[in-house]
Amino acid sequence: MAIYSIKEMIKDAHEKKYAVGAFVCVNLEMIQAVIEAAEEENSPVIVQAHPEIRSKTTFETFANIVFNFAKYCKVPVGLSLDHGETLEDVVDAISAGFNGVMIDGAEHSFEKNVEMTREVVKIAKGKNIFVEGSLGEMPHGVIQKEEDMPKPEEIKELFERTGIDIIAPAVGNIHGSAHGEVKKNPKLNISLIKRISDLTNKPICLHGGSSIEENQMKSAIEAGISKVIIFSDVVKGINDSIRKVLENSDAGVNPLFYLQDSQNEAKKIIKKKLITFGSVNKA
Repeated sequence: MAIYSIKEMIKDAHEKKYAVGAFVCVNLEMIQAVIEAAEEENSPVIVQAHPEIRSKTTFETFANIVFNFAKYCKVPVGLSLDHGETLEDVVDAISAGFNGVMIDGAEHSFEKNVEMTREVVKIAKGKNIFVEGSLGEMPHGVIQKEEDMPKPEEIKELFERTGIDIIAPAVGNIHGSAHGEVKKNPKLNISLIKRISDLTNKPICLHGGSSIEENQMKSAIEAGISKVIIFSDVVKGINDSIRKVLENSDAGVNPLFYLQDSQNEAKKIIKKKLITFGSVNKA
């Protein structure tokens, strides 16, 4: 199957009250783990790339790897930009064939955020590209205060003035390392998610999805979350797997073997996430 419309994926998830997993990847093994897990669980899935990936490769090279895996599988696979900070990030991703982009204007004033986001929607118009906006303060590794979280009325206004497809709000989620002291037990504001969903009737994206307790995640999805971003939990599994192989070897290890082990571990973690998100057998 060719790259599948993220708009259609999220529309189905929003209507049927499940969430599509969007997994940030940094190498071939992670991409393969995501797509294989989705195929084996008959689940739609989104591969995410952060702009930082361009310190090692190009968006075009990354996209071509995803395209080649996707065309041989039967489940819907989308390709989206995570945390685009500039129009250059967005244009670069769209030019490479990404069919989803995020413009993260949350650190700017509300009006500047509207201006940036509206411009991205204009660029994406007519190209079936799914556009994600952001609102609220989500500093890395820091617990949010109530004043960091946006008001539902602000989110409604952002939707109306920009034409975005989905919003990524601060709702108690935490960016950054999934396993530091702060990040061990995120407390999502489920009532805020529900109020945003009820007021806008639009899908909501949850960033910082790692380390969130299963029942809390399910409650968030029931309240209106339709897309969940995962990175840290998968990275921890990969790191633990590689560390175990290297610590048990006195001689050099062919990277092919520890990369395969780490890919298998990543796939196990991803499958568990897909089950929690309720996306299994939704392809």
